[in-house]
Amino acid sequence: MRGALALAIALFACTPAEGPAMRPGQDCLSCHNASHEFTWSAAGTVFPALDSSLHQGVAGVTVELTDSDGKTVVLHTTESGDFYTAEALRFPLHSTVRYAGAEISMPTPTPSGSCNVCHTSPPPDAGTFGRLHLP
Repeated sequence: MRGALALAIALFACTPAEGPAMRPGQDCLSCHNASHEFTWSAAGTVFPALDSSLHQGVAGVTVELTDSDGKTVVLHTTESGDFYTAEALRFPLHSTVRYAGAEISMPTPTPSGSCNVCHTSPPPDAGTFGRLHLP
């Protein structure tokens, strides 16, 4: 029983030995909110493709977030494809993903920093665009 509990915790939690290697694609801010030691204002995962069913994102992607006051935060994805910031941001945000000389921008501003809530595969509804992905 104890082994099963340890396995469940390892599958659904941060992996301290690996640093910020979270569960790619999950809603980061559902845990990393005001009740957590590490509180993020915006976070998500960049995947290789729009419809990616992979559970691993892409490392080294640049994510640029610009808030409604014009403040820009430039982030880089971790080995698991995750990006996050604790920087105070004023919503809505404009976002751009850059990789290997190409870029893609979100066509409309986002009202929240929980990027993986809407960017899932398959998309939760017709108003979203699937996974955050490489340009």
